[in-house]
Amino acid sequence: MEEGKQPYILPPLSVLLVPETLRRRWLEGGTLVAKVEILGLGCSRCRLLEELVREVVAEQSVPAEVERVTDVGRIASFGVFSLPGLVIDGKVVATGSVPSKRRIAEWLG
Repeated sequence: MEEGKQPYILPPLSVLLVPETLRRRWLEGGTLVAKVEILGLGCSRCRLLEELVREVVAEQSVPAEVERVTDVGRIASFGVFSLPGLVIDGKVVATGSVPSKRRIAEWLG
């Protein structure tokens, strides 16, 4: 192996067998992290959804990367035309309304 290069480490088999809807990104250090995207242009419901998601992540200690997506083209690429939208690990789970904290926690669980 070349000096200074780290070997590529595969995630455990259990991670590879997780269903698509629950798949998490495998990050360096062996931590599985959910990628959560809040789709919205900054309206009050979009901001509320982001606040609720961040509260659930903090309260449940969910390893997650939360990102606000405001680019109309990127939002449309998800097939979302009713805002706000919530995407977890690339899957659209909610559009057009603000789900409850309990429902968000179920999706992130």
